[in-house]
Amino acid sequence: MKLIVGIGNYGKEYKNTYHNMGFLALDYILGYYNLKLKADASFNAEVGELFLPQTKLIFCKPLTYVNLSGTAVRKIIDYYKIQVEDILVLVDDINLPFNSIRAREEGSSGGHNGLKNIEAVLGTSKYKRVRVGVGRNDVDAKEYVLHNFSKKELEVLEETFSIINNLLTDFINNVDFETIMAKYNKKII
Repeated sequence: MKLIVGIGNYGKEYKNTYHNMGFLALDYILGYYNLKLKADASFNAEVGELFLPQTKLIFCKPLTYVNLSGTAVRKIIDYYKIQVEDILVLVDDINLPFNSIRAREEGSSGGHNGLKNIEAVLGTSKYKRVRVGVGRNDVDAKEYVLHNFSKKELEVLEETFSIINNLLTDFINNVDFETIMAKYNKKII
């Protein structure tokens, strides 16, 4: 069993902001599988299940703000008895160029408050994550991540989300994560 988590801020006002990159990537994947998530108050998240021949997938969008994402993740892994090494988190990264992908098997939060919270709640940084670059300008980071994507940026991201979906397929099929990182860590533009 594997858990796929998209990180973002819940609510219409945040829908197309840079900080919702994880939600947008997960939405693309859910569309591929024709799956809809349902709100579940016991998890404080939107959750969906998908049964594949090789594994069961649990998809999650925390209904918390980014900074409290770990609460929902903890509840889900406890309920489903998911191992930390079977978690994949999709998240934005202001320190990467726009539209670039960086997969990591473990590591620091890189200053991302959602990842910091997941690490604090789980007590480990040994969960897999895929960071998608949103770039950065001179604006304060807290302000910058709440900017909306332009229409052109959203169009360009379609290809990136397709690549992330391929990465997910490899993850589902238990391809060694070192191999996944070598294959997918690149700038897309």
